[in-house]
Amino acid sequence: MNKIIHKKPRGAKSNRLTVGQIILLAFLSLLLILLTGVWIFLNIYTPAIDMPDLPPLWGDWFSGWTLEEDDDEIEVEELPDGIIVGEMVGMNRRQGDSFTFLIIGRTDDFRTNTLMFWHFNIRENKISLLSIPRDGWINIDGLYRGRINAAFATGFNRARREGRTSAEATEDGIAFLRQVLGVAFGLQVDRYIFVDLAGFRELVDAVGGVEIYVPMDMRYSDIYQNPPLHINLRRGLQTLDGNQAEQFVRFRSGYIDQDIGRIRAQQTFMAALMRDMLRFDIVQIGRIWDVADTYVTSNLSASDMLWFAPRVLGVSLEDIITHTLPGEPATIGAASVWSLYSAEAIQMINEYYNPFLTDIPDGNFNIFEISRRYAANANTRGTTMAELLGN
Repeated sequence: MNKIIHKKPRGAKSNRLTVGQIILLAFLSLLLILLTGVWIFLNIYTPAIDMPDLPPLWGDWFSGWTLEEDDDEIEVEELPDGIIVGEMVGMNRRQGDSFTFLIIGRTDDFRTNTLMFWHFNIRENKISLLSIPRDGWINIDGLYRGRINAAFATGFNRARREGRTSAEATEDGIAFLRQVLGVAFGLQVDRYIFVDLAGFRELVDAVGGVEIYVPMDMRYSDIYQNPPLHINLRRGLQTLDGNQAEQFVRFRSGYIDQDIGRIRAQQTFMAALMRDMLRFDIVQIGRIWDVADTYVTSNLSASDMLWFAPRVLGVSLEDIITHTLPGEPATIGAASVWSLYSAEAIQMINEYYNPFLTDIPDGNFNIFEISRRYAANANTRGTTMAELLGN
């Protein structure tokens, strides 16, 4: 009996998938799932905002804190009466429209000599950065009286006296600082990033240094600080490592306006750092993550950071504007402080730093104004980061 043999037509292909094709399809399927997850994360996930009716921790902390000033040069009986806070109006926000951040830089004596309030306007893809002078005088009856850079230390030290751990006291100090800023300036801090000098140095080293123009020879020594402070930088364009970057942002003696000059330098450094962020590679991102995990205290979750990172990097330096809270030098007792301009601060905050749906009412501001001799010269327009870098 003859067998019937069916021959495959010339050019016909087998329906069976090869091992290589199966692996490729599996890889493409996984890639599709991953990309879908990323798309959902970037377009549907939004970091949550805890929206209280009043500034953070108002009810629990306001009644329990007393006036405290740790500067021995100031005689308490010479201090003027503080502001008596009236009823504050609750404000509304739309989730996802904007977010606020507080960047806190702490020195070794627990003073927060760098305070920057960020408003990230998601809808308009713009960022505003407000530097708060460290000597800004806060005088709120029943809450806090003193320079703003000692508010964190006040909360931290009180928590330690109550037996809380250093980590817990750090959180309490940040919470108290957030509340003081909220009551004084009517603003809510959504996220905070708290870093000490060691963390700052490590962060700069992690990104491979920051290229910046040093405007003058910077030389200064203070052997009485703990540890002693030594600044020795030459004028000119150079890449600063962590130690040199600390010297740059702490130097102030060469500026005519001292602390305000230092604030401008800090803003310029921040602009240079953000410019260099565009050059990050995977290795640097891993180093930055390690520094953040070791040295930074923050309420930013990993999901938050993944969500914010591409959006922040997508903002051009021309769309990041910087301000310094307006005011002028003044004295309280025997101490030199920074008197804040109330009207100008309210205008600036409502125009550039207000995350709410309506203007923050005047009654939600409690700014203690000592003098305003030079208020007409206050810069409320601001400077973009591109302008700071001379671009």
